[in-house]
Amino acid sequence: MKRLILLGLLLFTPLVARATTIEDTITVWEWALPDLYALSVEVKAEGRREAEVLNALKTADDFLKQTGLRYRGGNYNLNEVREWEPKAKRYRLVGFRGSAVYTFLLKNPAEQEEVLRALERAKGFNRLTYKIRGARWELSWERRMETLKKLKLKALKEALKEANLYGRELRQACTLNSISYSHSFRPLPPIVPMGAEPLKKVGAPSPIPSPNRVEVKARLKIECE
Repeated sequence: MKRLILLGLLLFTPLVARATTIEDTITVWEWALPDLYALSVEVKAEGRREAEVLNALKTADDFLKQTGLRYRGGNYNLNEVREWEPKAKRYRLVGFRGSAVYTFLLKNPAEQEEVLRALERAKGFNRLTYKIRGARWELSWERRMETLKKLKLKALKEALKEANLYGRELRQACTLNSISYSHSFRPLPPIVPMGAEPLKKVGAPSPIPSPNRVEVKARLKIECE
């Protein structure tokens, strides 16, 4: 009797389906056109006294502020200049050297002419020099966030589609258990137009914005049972 009851339980007990865990990575991307032109300039000054150098840097700073253009940086440094005296066998203080770096965040390359003109005017009031450290197009923070949000949503939709696809193939109920994102920005080399008409006084090349490849990788975990 006991054997019959046990056999009946085995026959009528439903088989428990084995759970399946699927881990995958989805990559989505798109081209985003940079909307910010970053121009980095360095101002330098030398003098016998600290005050001379500081006044020269302040002159440049005042003229640059008058442009009303947005920038980051402007921090300066001041160092002593010493020369070795062979007879006295010691270093002698001969002056001071200072510099300041500015990175202007411009809407287009045409605005860089305002920066250069301001520095040229500053040179007429004080002894200073400047050089352009670099210029490039880049994605603004707002455009980066907007593009990332769009790509994350696209990756999420793809992940949900995969969960449904796996469910149909396995004949199980599949759900998206977790998803995490990572991203990267890959700018193309800038293209500088050649043969453009030179400006009458101070000018610089006008790079054309090249698209940035914005990529989002989504690591997902799907549970099926």
